[in-house]
Amino acid sequence: GQDLTPAQLANLYFDANPGFNGGAFEYAAIDDEGSIDLTPAVYTLNGPPETNDASGRVDPGNAIALALPTMGGTMATVLTDGIDRDGTVEQYRIDLDSFDPAQGTLYIGDPNGATPGTPITAANNTINADDLANLYFDADDTNFTGVEIEYVAIDNDNHEDPTPGTITLVPATGNLPPNSVDATALIETDNNGDFQPKRLVDDSNNPFLSGSDPTTDPDNDADPTNDVVAYEIVQLPEDGTLTIGVPGAAGTVTIDLAWINAGNTLTPTQLSNLYFDPDPGFDGDTFTYRSIDTNGAKDPSPATVTLQAAPETKQVIENVPIDSTIAIDGIIPSATIPLTGYETPGGNDPDGNVASYEILTLPDPNDGTLYLGDPDDGGTLIEAGDKIPTDRITDLVFVSSTSFNGTSFTYRAIDNDNNADPTPATVFLNAPPDTTSGTGEVDPGGVFR
Repeated sequence: GQDLTPAQLANLYFDANPGFNGGAFEYAAIDDEGSIDLTPAVYTLNGPPETNDASGRVDPGNAIALALPTMGGTMATVLTDGIDRDGTVEQYRIDLDSFDPAQGTLYIGDPNGATPGTPITAANNTINADDLANLYFDADDTNFTGVEIEYVAIDNDNHEDPTPGTITLVPATGNLPPNSVDATALIETDNNGDFQPKRLVDDSNNPFLSGSDPTTDPDNDADPTNDVVAYEIVQLPEDGTLTIGVPGAAGTVTIDLAWINAGNTLTPTQLSNLYFDPDPGFDGDTFTYRSIDTNGAKDPSPATVTLQAAPETKQVIENVPIDSTIAIDGIIPSATIPLTGYETPGGNDPDGNVASYEILTLPDPNDGTLYLGDPDDGGTLIEAGDKIPTDRITDLVFVSSTSFNGTSFTYRAIDNDNNADPTPATVFLNAPPDTTSGTGEVDPGGVFR
């Protein structure tokens, strides 16, 4: 680990990668005599909670239960609890300024029940998590034309979701906005380790970016996705460029702020030809977008595309002497070579951490065998496809045969999101060179070449 002065500790920052959802690190104090605390402290980095969207239809004058499919109206997407991956959601804060109060009133409990619910005002707009399931909206009988209510989840560490959720309500014959889908794309490197442009489609050429329109919309046809006619880029990536078409090719369009501010959007056909061109030094990024339906309604909560840097695996060359063991009674046994003390196999992940290593191909069995741990001390035989935990990659052991003449094996790093390095590394196990004996004659005082 790295030692820090007290002044440096006071200026320590954490730069979260895209998609960060919590983590921790350990540190220990060192006194002026060099003694170190044997019980390191843990600093927990809390990830924010996530807030869910909801949408539904309600007639003017009715009170709709937002967490139920059909009570006082119809919820196309019911209101559900938020998510906190490293804790619990404790509260929700409702932004009463996000909608016109003349449209209606929010209540905890049914406003028309035997015991009428409690209206939500500026004095009580932060509600307990348990109350979300009992949230109602009472649509004004004359003024209601539709609302978009924003609210945020708050976790047990008092951290708030930086991207509010939206509750969209329209009259029974109104149009609900479409939904956009979060996506993740793996940005890969070439054989030189340089990140390459990525077409944002899957193996079947389906775009990563997608949206759908609620099936109950009046503009809906047999295929709800056909009612999403355009996509809008909301926030650009910072560590690369989006293009329509192959980056650098003739006719390719660069998506920048000027393009967005001009009101441009992507058609579904253009979406299939969307590329991300990473900058040098790329280590992960994000951008956001939203879908637009045939009536021009936009998803009020843009979706996020996470661009992950593929993990990298080190190329390793080990020079293995086959006669490194002692000969006993003229019998030279196979050499047992721990693959440490040379350059140890390993890897790194620019936007996360390496979780394991997969052995892809094995050494030629005529030249030797690979083990996890010393085979004479409980080590186990490694087979192709075995995954090695990160903390055990230094326990690889190669046992060479008596006829060993050089061999190799390949492996790749797998990160914490289960992404595998697309360019596996090779460990070369090289035999030492042979020196040829020779004879010759030379006269005394002569010169011999």
